[in-house]
Amino acid sequence: MNALRSAFALFAVAAAALSGAQVNIKPWNPQNQLNWSVLTSGTVSQFKQSSFQILNSQNDLQMYWMNATGQAPQTAPIGVNWMKEKLVAINIGQRPTGGYSVVVQNVVKNGVYGTVYAVEQKPPQGQWVSEHITSPYVIIKVDRSAAQLSLSMSQQEGGSNGGVSVYGPGLFRYNPANYDRQGGGGFVDPRFQADWSSFQSGRRSKVAAAGMVTLNNLSDWQRCWEKITGDPPQTAPGGVDWMKYRLVAINLGQRPTTGFDIKVINVERHGVYGVIRAVEEIPVAGARVRHRSTTPWVVIKVQREISQFNIDVTQREGNGDLRYNDGD
Repeated sequence: MNALRSAFALFAVAAAALSGAQVNIKPWNPQNQLNWSVLTSGTVSQFKQSSFQILNSQNDLQMYWMNATGQAPQTAPIGVNWMKEKLVAINIGQRPTGGYSVVVQNVVKNGVYGTVYAVEQKPPQGQWVSEHITSPYVIIKVDRSAAQLSLSMSQQEGGSNGGVSVYGPGLFRYNPANYDRQGGGGFVDPRFQADWSSFQSGRRSKVAAAGMVTLNNLSDWQRCWEKITGDPPQTAPGGVDWMKYRLVAINLGQRPTTGFDIKVINVERHGVYGVIRAVEEIPVAGARVRHRSTTPWVVIKVQREISQFNIDVTQREGNGDLRYNDGD
């Protein structure tokens, strides 16, 4: 059963990554599939215009990295076998808010030619997003056997990198099959365990809509803190090593009474993709609650190697009268 669950989890991540973007992607087969993998991706770069660049050496990568991020060339990612691989860097240019990302879906080979199939994910209408300019990018490793590469780009609504939940306006995906409903957790294969921890939480968010926002730096976090709490941005709690971690803020949405809460149980990692397992706690039947609306929220700290997130939420009853008598 455990093996089945872990296999299902991996399948779910792959399906989520590919959903809604099948229009221009050729079916996989051994003859046309080119070996590739994601090296890194992000939502903030210094590129204002879209671009598609081929990087053939570590020097190419270092120059690109300096131009894209403003960081020193020696901080560029490593781990590329330049004898067998080259890099493809895709930038979609500036976007007005968070919620945008670029995801590579496939790389198909035809002789010495190759086509990179990518999707720009944009936030669903009405979703909560961080209100600052972003410039998403992705860098992939590609087998050198394709001498010439071109880009085929499409768009889809949804995506959670730097923005919102992929599951539609105001909704999370509720998936009770993935959970032990008493413990709230469920089996996680140790190979997929992410480095994460809870950071901040509350039940009075100023944001009424449900949503999920990825926060990549202190400025992102301060804006989010001001939006959620109404407090000045400089009062946002510190203690995040932004070189190693990023934050993910999850807003449950407005609930009619006290007694509701949102808790993250675990985070699974599958390459650059992360699956956040969360539980919405609802008032115990018969518990006394205060009849005023609440908007629970939680912020978690997650290893920076994960850049794109999906979230699964299940429900369970909370801890009853002792917890919920007075509300908060």
